[in-house]
Amino acid sequence: MLVVSVALVWLTMASVGACASERPSWVEDPRLAFPEPRWVVGTGEERASAEREPALAVRLAAESAQNELARSIRVRVEAVTETRTLEITGGTAARFEQSFSDRSATSTAVSLDLRRLETWYDPTSETAYAVCAVERPVVAESLRARSEAALQEAAALTQEAQALEGAGRSNEALPRWAQALVELGRIGEDLLLARGLHPDPRDQELWQRLRELRETAAAGQARLAGRSVTSVDDAVFVVVSQLSRAVAADARPAILVPAATVRDSRMSSPFGRFLAQALAHQLTREGWTVLRAELAGPVREAARASGAQAVLLTSTWDNPQGVRIATGLHRLDDGRLLAAAETALPAAGLAATGLSALPQNAGEALADQQQFRREEVLDQDLRLEVWTSKGDDAPVFLAGERVQIFVRVDRPCHLRLIYHLADGRRALLVDDLWLDDSKVNRVYCLPDEFEVDAPFGAEVLQAFASTEPLPRLVTRMQDGYPIISESLASANNKTRGLKKAKPKARFAEVRMTLTTMPR
Repeated sequence: MLVVSVALVWLTMASVGACASERPSWVEDPRLAFPEPRWVVGTGEERASAEREPALAVRLAAESAQNELARSIRVRVEAVTETRTLEITGGTAARFEQSFSDRSATSTAVSLDLRRLETWYDPTSETAYAVCAVERPVVAESLRARSEAALQEAAALTQEAQALEGAGRSNEALPRWAQALVELGRIGEDLLLARGLHPDPRDQELWQRLRELRETAAAGQARLAGRSVTSVDDAVFVVVSQLSRAVAADARPAILVPAATVRDSRMSSPFGRFLAQALAHQLTREGWTVLRAELAGPVREAARASGAQAVLLTSTWDNPQGVRIATGLHRLDDGRLLAAAETALPAAGLAATGLSALPQNAGEALADQQQFRREEVLDQDLRLEVWTSKGDDAPVFLAGERVQIFVRVDRPCHLRLIYHLADGRRALLVDDLWLDDSKVNRVYCLPDEFEVDAPFGAEVLQAFASTEPLPRLVTRMQDGYPIISESLASANNKTRGLKKAKPKARFAEVRMTLTTMPR
């Protein structure tokens, strides 16, 4: 997920009093004041109380509006991405930023003067309202301009690295290659965000320049690694060596190393799980502090609870020649890319592991992901988080393990959970469950646990939350669960159609991919 960085807005009582004089039109319908498709809008609403004075209510409403705007932009970006685009960045930033902390959603910084934030306090109802909006073309153009300047700087870095390498000064060239890969990863994030907000014909040329520079930098890193790659051990050694050279020994953060994902998806694979274990082992040998998540929560919370300061995210890109391995070391506090490394494992090296680089149902799962993105509701104006007993970051479950599911919402709402099994069936785990005030901003654990069994592969937990009752789906009982008889497209359209039928309904959709495999 790529989201817009937003700063907290602190408002004085004087500003609260000033905005209480006249009710703005956007309080009733913000899209009249900020019409689609030019604007992306987030709104916030907070009640004042004896413990929450009006100034605080206004500030919290402003924060909610900005975070809602960030989530809405993230959904737009995911809705237009394609594998060939995300391959340029390795998909790691998008994967990391899908989880967001309690108060902030941060990633790609957008200048604050490009967004409009307005607040209003109604003393009669003692309610604070806020709206935060950005003009899609304006923000996209700003990001492209920044990307063009950064591409020039990255090109200069690669030229400098090539000159140093040609002069036999490999120890000086290697940090330049590493720095170039990091900068190119950040450019990729900017271009993804720009494309998601407002596509432009220039995008193709910018992506081509980015791709060529990334391939040059990755090849330069590989040449200077000092070890040819023929096995997984070689690949892991090269990647960890590159990361270790990019981050000084006295500045290395404590890290988590989750399972590697497949391409730009949230799926993992038997090879992805094995690769993460090998990377963690080699990092420890190189003096890094590698931790295990102690909390079964969203990745940020789980990582912080474990004491980690960064997350090493890895994606694998299968091809006829073998598999490309792309890693990114991201800081937890702001998602910033600290270091990046790439290498290619030949097909023979992959075959020697006896493990597949894809889950058993990869073709069907990837097709489903495209279907999920069709007709997706872009205005995510209700906050919904979902995770499992192994977190939300591409968790892997083995046969016989038990799965617990947790959710958290930011206002009373109806909840629906659909579990998409590897064999194509879709189980309706929860249907139109009302989460009342007592469950708002609290972790709710589903009372049932689920045991992992065949068939194995990539499976998806799809969650919907709405302030309006959800329309019923057609089901049949099978193996003790209500199985949805409707197609994926029909079930999605029926549930998502509620937002179109009732525009004032607050709505959110979250999907999380789990990978199940035999022991």
